[in-house]
Amino acid sequence: MTAPQPRPEWDDSIDLRKWVDALIRYKFLIVGIVVAAVGVAAVFSYLVQTPRFESTAGAVLPPANGEGGLGLSLRGYRELATSTVVIERMRQNLGLASAPALIRNQLEASTDEKERYISVTASAETSEEAFSLASQWIESYGEKVRDDIQIQFSAQKEDATQKVNALLPEFTAAQDALASFDLDNPLGVREGQLSAMEQELASNETRLRLLLASDTGEDPAVRAYLQAILSDTAGTLGGGGTPGVSGLPGVGADSASESNSATLAESIFDELSRGLEEARLSTLEKELVQSESRLRLLTGTTIPVEEARLISLEKFLQAEPQTFETEMLSPDDGSPIGITTLNPVYLKLRQRVADTSIGLDSLKKEASELSARISFLYTESDLLRRKLAAGEAADISKEEAGNLKRTLALASNITFLRQETDAIRRQLAVDKQARQDLEQEVQELKALYQPAQDELDRLQEIEPRLATISSLSAIREPALPTSPVSPQRTRNIMLAGALGLMLGVFAALFLEFYRSTTPSVPAREG
Repeated sequence: MTAPQPRPEWDDSIDLRKWVDALIRYKFLIVGIVVAAVGVAAVFSYLVQTPRFESTAGAVLPPANGEGGLGLSLRGYRELATSTVVIERMRQNLGLASAPALIRNQLEASTDEKERYISVTASAETSEEAFSLASQWIESYGEKVRDDIQIQFSAQKEDATQKVNALLPEFTAAQDALASFDLDNPLGVREGQLSAMEQELASNETRLRLLLASDTGEDPAVRAYLQAILSDTAGTLGGGGTPGVSGLPGVGADSASESNSATLAESIFDELSRGLEEARLSTLEKELVQSESRLRLLTGTTIPVEEARLISLEKFLQAEPQTFETEMLSPDDGSPIGITTLNPVYLKLRQRVADTSIGLDSLKKEASELSARISFLYTESDLLRRKLAAGEAADISKEEAGNLKRTLALASNITFLRQETDAIRRQLAVDKQARQDLEQEVQELKALYQPAQDELDRLQEIEPRLATISSLSAIREPALPTSPVSPQRTRNIMLAGALGLMLGVFAALFLEFYRSTTPSVPAREG
């Protein structure tokens, strides 16, 4: 027998020839493992694994983005993309029997916050099913977004309209009350009258002081009375604010001479009466001049301008429609619903027409009252002039008596003016407080009405653009996939072959190592 061949010994050094020889000896093992791995991968890829197709659809979100209470935030749009409502619409439109949860698993949504872009990738076992899911998603999602925004818009508009309709009558009534008060109580005219009377009062007081400063020889009783007038105590002397005989020192029961007292009293009474008439004539003449000037201004300029403005506003109002008829889709069945909305331009024009008409009526009423007042002033002035002229003829020769009468008339006029100015001040204070209350009520109602009207105007402004605001802009239409995204058969087979090759090489090296390290059994001799 031949002696056994010695086995190669493995040592710590690396000998490439030993490696190559080992691989060559086990080449069939390596090839077998590679073939088996490739075969398993091919069977799994072609026969076992289900193919998956994908189709992607994308759109730009509406510009609302939750602004002004319309639309949703980006997160809300992303959550809505795979919501049960959208998936249920897809299931009904496609006639699918699958549960919404299973359809949701076939959809994957993503958003780009910077570009306001949303996309959904639909996956299915067939290309047609993936394409149908993607196409139906973008349609159902767009309908849901549009319906939600339109419902939000309708709710906001209805709320704003109700607020405007509820507040407008109160606001208009408050404005009308303020306008009527201004018409019935012309504070500016009365303040002008008060200013003129105060100026006249100051002038008369100055004249009376000058008379008292000069020694004109008046009776001491008269001088004491005039001093009381200047010190504003005459109201207690004459009773009721009009100086009388009992108010003069030296005139009354304690006087030394009843005849002199009677003569003085008669003279004073005559002069007081005449002084009042002269003061009244002066006041009437000033008022006549002011009334005529105001009447010319009203009839020549103000009223014609306001009438022309009213005619122009009425023409614009007639040309403007009262309401708008718009349509929106019903969220239930998608049928068009007619909605009637008020025209804000018409409302504003109507308000301006009403304000202008009220103001014009006020001006006409003022002009009519001024005309009647002017006629009355002319008549009264003529009567007073004739009466005063007759009195002057009798007393013209009595110089001292005339001076006394004029002085007493001046004092009487001062007392009269003080009483009138005090009464006007009190009435002005009451009227100003009443007007302030009315104006405050108007401002409070305006603070409630104006925001509601502004909100309604904003909604009516965007209503023609609502279809654009609530619609998606599809910029990536779904396409019918031509090849599945999984399984990737070529990649799987190549990876299986590489894995089998690595496993075969490892097995060959392991077997060679095991064979070389196992001690051999010596052969028996015969």
